[in-house]
Amino acid sequence: MPVTRHSVCPLDCPDRCSLEVTTENGRVASIDGSRINPLTEGFICAKVREFPRRVYGPDRLLHPMRRVGPKGEGRFERISWDEAAGTIAANFRTIVEKHGGEAILPFYYGGSNGLLSQGTTDARLLSEATAPIV
Repeated sequence: MPVTRHSVCPLDCPDRCSLEVTTENGRVASIDGSRINPLTEGFICAKVREFPRRVYGPDRLLHPMRRVGPKGEGRFERISWDEAAGTIAANFRTIVEKHGGEAILPFYYGGSNGLLSQGTTDARLLSEATAPIV
């Protein structure tokens, strides 16, 4: 049975759109604009409206992949999450040692993270970039 709840868009744009999020069997079925906010009056951007298609679409990556072959050939192999995180952390360490942290994060800005998600996963990832892998 579908359930619709009111929410707000977490993206970092000036609109702060009100949302109606419908879930079905524990999955987001649709996202529409809510008329609760008189400033946005039911408007939401296509990026947010298409969220369920991106999250559940057939082209969505489900596992970490490593390129095997020249760039542009589209050949990849599946690797473990631990291997992917370890490779990224090792590459970040090398970059920081050679060029400083600014080579990875030249300035602090959350882009479209918005107030709800700013300084969470990105801060955890970057703070661990120079920590030893255990």
